[in-house]
Amino acid sequence: MAEADPQYLVSRIPRSNEGKAERVIQLTRLGHAEYQPWATRVLKARRYYLGQQWDDIGGTLRRGRLRLTDNVVADDINKRVARFVEAEPVMETHGRGAEDFYLGTTWKDLVTYADEWAGDRYDSAKDTRVAIYTYAHIDGDVFEWITWDKSEEQGLGMVVSELVSGLNVVWGKSARSVQLRDARWVSRFDPVEIEDLELEFPGWRGRFKSDVPGMFTAGPESARREHYETSSSSAYPVEMQGTKVYRIEFWEKRPQKRTRFLLDGKPALTRDDKGNVVEMDEANFEKLPRAQQKVYEDAPVDDYELWRTIVANNYRLKEEVSEYDTSNNGHGHYPFARYCCTPHPDQTHRRGKVEPLMGFQDVINQTMSYGLERLFIDSSALLAIQRGGQPKSEEAKLDRL
Repeated sequence: MAEADPQYLVSRIPRSNEGKAERVIQLTRLGHAEYQPWATRVLKARRYYLGQQWDDIGGTLRRGRLRLTDNVVADDINKRVARFVEAEPVMETHGRGAEDFYLGTTWKDLVTYADEWAGDRYDSAKDTRVAIYTYAHIDGDVFEWITWDKSEEQGLGMVVSELVSGLNVVWGKSARSVQLRDARWVSRFDPVEIEDLELEFPGWRGRFKSDVPGMFTAGPESARREHYETSSSSAYPVEMQGTKVYRIEFWEKRPQKRTRFLLDGKPALTRDDKGNVVEMDEANFEKLPRAQQKVYEDAPVDDYELWRTIVANNYRLKEEVSEYDTSNNGHGHYPFARYCCTPHPDQTHRRGKVEPLMGFQDVINQTMSYGLERLFIDSSALLAIQRGGQPKSEEAKLDRL
């Protein structure tokens, strides 16, 4: 069973900005090192889905056999994804009166509009989910990052959806919730252009240095993944080397004690300074007269604050209570939906649907290749032959019998 994250990294938050940045980087690197066995399987599953299915069969390559591929893996995965895409969510509006029906219809139309809306920089949520379903079946873990972008709709803002690969998201090992609701922290790291990061944080212009993928290939928590892509590999063209930096977006639920106030067994409500209906908190409770306070029942509970910290290189660029925290009238949860498949008891990330098909795919490919090669050899119609009596190209076929 995988060991839990070092408690001092999770519970102790340094006071200095340098210490906070180092803490975020260490937790991210630990999570990245933990998921390496899963990442190796993901890269192999992607190769099989794309038809690169002979790379791991070295023996047949050395003997120069024919290599035919009938990609049943892609066909099977695409059919599974099609069933998800073609399925329509069932939303029925019920209510005691006409106003309830109209309200339900309005919510249904709003959800439909949000799914089909496409912005200046974002595809519609419906189109994004087609790719999400595909990656969920191949990789086993993928995220739909759902945020509020203020720049969309000419500055009015809109809810946007973005696909984020599970290879770019890590979290605490102690989490057991499917949607990571009980995870103390979740770290998303994306390689971005230095120029783009400087536009986001103009005060840090000229201070960023490329660390892709050096942040994960150096140090005690270096990646153990076989054939890991480094900046010198063909995956990174020469003109692209040294231009990217990891932008780490670190989400965290910081525990805190809180007192909730009940009235007749239900959460007590009041109005804030702006006249909005809010739940009774300690500040509003203290404003009440002593006699009125006795009407309420206090209930101490364990709660948390949702924080977001952005780190690049060794710099803490931003740290704040998230706009999605309940104190800001938000939902109080991490801003994503997780799509995952088969769980693994000893790993944080889940496995996809390609791995069980690999054995069958290899049998199909090798049977086709060997069968066609046998027909090619049989067409020579040779019953007996003395070595040296045939051209070398014909004699070579005898070595394969």
